[in-house]
Amino acid sequence: MAMERLAEMSTSGGQPTPPSTVRALGPVAALLLPALALGAWWILSHWGGSTIRGFAGFMLASFAGPTLLLLGVPIKGGAGRYAIAFVTSTLLWLVLGVVATRRTSTASVPSWKRWFREFLWLAVPVWLGSIVAYAIGYKLTIG
Repeated sequence: MAMERLAEMSTSGGQPTPPSTVRALGPVAALLLPALALGAWWILSHWGGSTIRGFAGFMLASFAGPTLLLLGVPIKGGAGRYAIAFVTSTLLWLVLGVVATRRTSTASVPSWKRWFREFLWLAVPVWLGSIVAYAIGYKLTIG
């Protein structure tokens, strides 16, 4: 128990992360990885055109907004679909952040490292689901 507590100490002064910090910022921190993926998509989409950049860019966009594929993007577009995808994806990531925060705050020493581990256990299946949905959509429309 003592070794686990020492392992969870933060690097700033050796003090553990206050539980209130993780609880307050955990749901919002869940939006960080999707925002980074969306930023990488924007860079790829404005950096010239190639098939690999287009595929990688769309995969990054679907990682940031996993509900895009549920709404029929890229086959069907429109501002309404993109707005709904943005709102539902944001809600999905916020809910995953809340779940990761609750699972982290039940630990004896909550930390951002533990929060990130809990969040990845929830986010990776969402990203794998995006890949599978893209593969199914590709197979149904092209192959």
